[in-house]
Amino acid sequence: QTSAGIAELRELGTSDLDAAAVADNLRAAFAATKNKDWIECGARARLAFSGAWAVHTRDSLDVPGCAQVFEDSTAHEFDEVVSCRSTASSGWGGQPCWLESFVAAAALCAAADLVALRHVEALRYIDRALILGAPYDLLAPMTDALDPLLKNQGSESVEPLVQAAIEPDALHNRSPSRIDVSEASNLSPATFKKKYFSTSTPVVLSGALNDWPALHRWSNLNALESSIGHRLVPVEIGWNDTPSSWSEHLMTFARFSRMFLRSGADAQATPGYIAQHSLIDQIPELRRDIRVPIWIDCCSRAGVERTNAWFGGVGTRTPLHFDSFDNFLCQIKGIKYVRLYTKADGESIVRSSLRLRKKPEDTSAVALNVLKCVNVEGEDALRSAPELATKPYSEVTLQPGDALFIPSGMYHYVASRTPSLSVNHWF
Repeated sequence: QTSAGIAELRELGTSDLDAAAVADNLRAAFAATKNKDWIECGARARLAFSGAWAVHTRDSLDVPGCAQVFEDSTAHEFDEVVSCRSTASSGWGGQPCWLESFVAAAALCAAADLVALRHVEALRYIDRALILGAPYDLLAPMTDALDPLLKNQGSESVEPLVQAAIEPDALHNRSPSRIDVSEASNLSPATFKKKYFSTSTPVVLSGALNDWPALHRWSNLNALESSIGHRLVPVEIGWNDTPSSWSEHLMTFARFSRMFLRSGADAQATPGYIAQHSLIDQIPELRRDIRVPIWIDCCSRAGVERTNAWFGGVGTRTPLHFDSFDNFLCQIKGIKYVRLYTKADGESIVRSSLRLRKKPEDTSAVALNVLKCVNVEGEDALRSAPELATKPYSEVTLQPGDALFIPSGMYHYVASRTPSLSVNHWF
């Protein structure tokens, strides 16, 4: 596939010169590995790595100069250079070869750094590649070699999560309905399928996570930082319902934890959120700490489509939206508030917001873009979406160990009342 990617790079008409530079450097880096010339491999791979990014962003067509920027930025943990998941989702301008080249170059950079005993630098190249979609198996040998050498680096005494909740929103006069709550141990998969899944009815399964090791292993951040504190993670900073104050950065998990998960965090401060990230795929050792809810198997032949991590401090929120998959939201630590609307009412709320902002009422735009701008709590909620005042909703506050089934197509809003660690399974 890499050979095909190089050929495709050469055929790109709008940036042929730069594509050729990336392809040449990538080919030279591969050739250097055969000769075990790791200094040349590292130099060439860094040029290809930075060149692929430069051509994609069109920020710079000076490949060697851009390479120096990337090298300089390593000391700052790449924070200001890559908006990682938005890049992956955009398809790199519709040219998959750029992503392929970026990933291949990152792997070669990591290999060169590993040989040179630059362990921290090597693992950070690997994490960048994994975050942008590299198959884990490609990088597993290097990851497995590096991870034991870097565990416990940067960890320090960190207080456990505390349960200092925010006062609930009191803007709306409507009395919300309660979501059904069932003891997980008393709800068979067959009953779940008949009563809830088949009728698209949300339900909270209390105690569904009682057999998850994560409930204990992640209860104190010391253990989590010691295990994965050295790994790079994508962090959303700000509120994504306020685009002007939102950005995405890469930082080590230890830095994220200290900035956003410590107890006593100010609910009004700018939040940081590891949101909708496949952390379990990036760091497979975390998979041993979680389980797939038994109720999924009876409802989906394909099983789990994707598992996402949602780690954030007080005040992090996911604005009103719906998912195309059925969903189990699993609360591991902290307290999380969830509000749900029917599909019809959710669409009505979004369209009322669109009209105020003079946006076209287009379903595809609603699904892909606009939803991030609809918040349902706070002083400005009613002004931005007037129909919030009239639409009924149901709500629940999730405690550690709870799992919430959210049917596909159901609109939902989620907010952390305390520092919170959650994962969700789409199926």
